[in-house]
Amino acid sequence: MWTIQDAPHHSIMGQTRSGKSHLTRHGILPTCAWDRVLFIDGKGDDPTINGLGRVVSRFPSKLVRNQRKLMQDDEPGGNWFRLVTDVHFGIARDQVQEALNRAFQEGDWVVVVDELRYVTDPREPGLNLSPEWEQIVLRGGSRGVGLINLTQEPRWVRGSFYTQSSFYWFSRIEDEAAQKRVSEVGSSRALMTYLGKIPRRWWVYMDNLEDERFWALTTVTGRGM
Repeated sequence: MWTIQDAPHHSIMGQTRSGKSHLTRHGILPTCAWDRVLFIDGKGDDPTINGLGRVVSRFPSKLVRNQRKLMQDDEPGGNWFRLVTDVHFGIARDQVQEALNRAFQEGDWVVVVDELRYVTDPREPGLNLSPEWEQIVLRGGSRGVGLINLTQEPRWVRGSFYTQSSFYWFSRIEDEAAQKRVSEVGSSRALMTYLGKIPRRWWVYMDNLEDERFWALTTVTGRGM
């Protein structure tokens, strides 16, 4: 089970409609039901995450969080928030930059990045926030800040996505250039045979077990919260 003090990072990769949001909402987030969660939603129209958390336009203030806690203190997911970014680049960048910095400064947050390329890519519509994101990747663990990073563009995201996570999740990836990038994750070259064949909502899960790579094929069938 997730404990906020451990602050593990997850890296989730798979092509469009592979089930990344489904895995996150129904497979991973239920294990941090009592934690403070900030879901950075750069799409705003994914039906899989409709109803997830309270929708906000800025990092939730302590007043907003305290009010919500009083109303939903005994409810799983009572301290979950979904930051839906603005369509305008400048506003969206300010929203996400503030959110990443505040989460790091406060500590004890789980931050979900719905599409990592959107946050880190220096080219618009990317927000060019690699320093703010990597601050959490590299130093967030000591502050109780965990990251759940999703991407359908594994060849375009930062190297820390492949080197700093505790848990890796691979779904179907058919693009050969993306497969080559994925092969750089530890000893995952043996997975290349399977990446183009994984059924939707099935995942190859990779973890470290006593300093050895551990692989498993798994799926998420329940709807959770």
